[in-house]
Amino acid sequence: MKMKQAQTGSAKIETGPAQTEEDSSSKLRKSRVYTTELDLKLEKTNIPCFRIIDEEGEVVKKDYKPSLSVEKMIKIYETMSKLTVMDKIFYDAQRQGRISFFMQHMGEQAALIASAAALDHDDVVYTQYREAGVYMWRGFDIQQMSHQCYGNVHDYGKGRQMPIHYGSRASNV
Repeated sequence: MKMKQAQTGSAKIETGPAQTEEDSSSKLRKSRVYTTELDLKLEKTNIPCFRIIDEEGEVVKKDYKPSLSVEKMIKIYETMSKLTVMDKIFYDAQRQGRISFFMQHMGEQAALIASAAALDHDDVVYTQYREAGVYMWRGFDIQQMSHQCYGNVHDYGKGRQMPIHYGSRASNV
């Protein structure tokens, strides 16, 4: 069995058997640990991935009841969908040269909006690139984001800030 070796200074580090991409991805799939119990004790070395739906879309925990209201779940979904549409509009505008800079949120919508939904409105959030979902959750609309990306007279920052550096005292972001 061949071992891959990395040389750092005078020490050699063995990183395990050389594997093809197919071998490593199938091994990773087989090594995943899943659970249907949401247990957040940190005494485990490998924290299992909580899930209620498997890879085929089948429900594995039929008696699971979410702690969020239906209204809040719908708002989360709507905000995620709106962020995806906004990404397409502003990305196209940037590619056409209408705005100078834009970074998409592709694949990050759920993390942004779920974390914002877990906070109180009075909690201050210091954001960075790719966090417009937090602003949307807090009521910052697409028109306000447009003003900021174009740096026009209606921009809260009065055009003094680089595009996508949104800010709103009223929204605590």
